[in-house]
Amino acid sequence: MVRVTYIPEDLGTELEAPSGYYVPREEVFLDYEGRRLLYILGTMCVEASCCGIGRWNYVRVHGFVAGPGSQKAERQEQLRIETIEDEDEKQALTKLILARHPGARVEFR
Repeated sequence: MVRVTYIPEDLGTELEAPSGYYVPREEVFLDYEGRRLLYILGTMCVEASCCGIGRWNYVRVHGFVAGPGSQKAERQEQLRIETIEDEDEKQALTKLILARHPGARVEFR
């Protein structure tokens, strides 16, 4: 586990990426085994690629919120996050997230 500071993203804002852009759409807090998981649900768009164009949803898992607090208060502050390093835990969380967001691509920070 590594502790990092999460700074809230500008939800709904297009951000440039190689060959296209991505849009973080929703900040999600999910209770999991007595802890609060933070992930971002968004859309990635590829517009200029040798292989064609495409669009898909993604889930960027930041990790578990370190410390108490309400979701509303957390959205307005920087958060301390514990990253997820355990591969078994990553697999379990990926399965849970895909049940909520079928077809999304899941990545861990």
